[in-house]
Amino acid sequence: MQANNSKCASFSVKTDTHGHLRDDQVGFMLEGDIITSLKISEGSKFLVMGDGFNHAKHRGLMGPVLKDMRRMMAAILSSSLDPWKKTKAIKTYVYPKVDYLLRHVRAYKTQLDSVDSALARGLRHLLKLNQSSTTDTFHAPVAAGGLGFIQLVELRAVLQISHAWQMLHSSDVPICEIAQEQVWQAIQKRFIMDPDHWRGRIPTAIQLFLNGDLDSSPFARQKRKSGDIGSLWVDFKNHLAACKLKLTTKPIKTEDRTETEDGTETEIMLQLKLPHRLQPLQHNDITRQLRSHSN
Repeated sequence: MQANNSKCASFSVKTDTHGHLRDDQVGFMLEGDIITSLKISEGSKFLVMGDGFNHAKHRGLMGPVLKDMRRMMAAILSSSLDPWKKTKAIKTYVYPKVDYLLRHVRAYKTQLDSVDSALARGLRHLLKLNQSSTTDTFHAPVAAGGLGFIQLVELRAVLQISHAWQMLHSSDVPICEIAQEQVWQAIQKRFIMDPDHWRGRIPTAIQLFLNGDLDSSPFARQKRKSGDIGSLWVDFKNHLAACKLKLTTKPIKTEDRTETEDGTETEIMLQLKLPHRLQPLQHNDITRQLRSHSN
């Protein structure tokens, strides 16, 4: 297998003393050939989808997709399908169109609210309800007599919490390490950390930060409340607070290989529990359970 240099690119940035992004022209070579170096504004050139440092320039990516969602909902609601088939078609074919985008693109709240408003108007017409009728029934869970539609703002929170948690607990060790390093960098942007105290305790610092409790530690002095680079991890922290959720530590008893002790207590950090569920969430059910919690 041989690398195709024409399809490779490097992207490097640095910040000045005020925290503003600056291009960092670092050249890389592969097998003697120089790899194309991208600027900050070209961060998504090879990935098509904006992410990371380039997220703010790609909020507009949601516009055409959300417009297409409204068009599809209008077509379905005006079709000759039975009412229950219309709601099922919207849930099955329309809402999944934004699942990936909501994980990575920081869309404006007004953009997401516009889709919810369009859906509410269509459902009122479908069910022959007054224009002043409440929309709570549309978003209430099916088990409670509602239609089970989740608002896009809440869906974004669910997907980003799920995505961030799965990266922190990935079975691929490098992904888990990269995720923790990204959170640690976000912490260092906001806090002055005591290096001696936090050495070997980075998971503890991460859990305190994501729970919003790090500022109560005497070994972490807050530099500023905002002003650093927005990221998935800051959004993750804000979503947990909005949903009134906190990461917890789960003690697990494991077998000890020594002959003098029968077992030992170990701890697994960054666990996530929901009020209606005793056991911590797992990879295969976190999104489903969070959707249930948001409803």
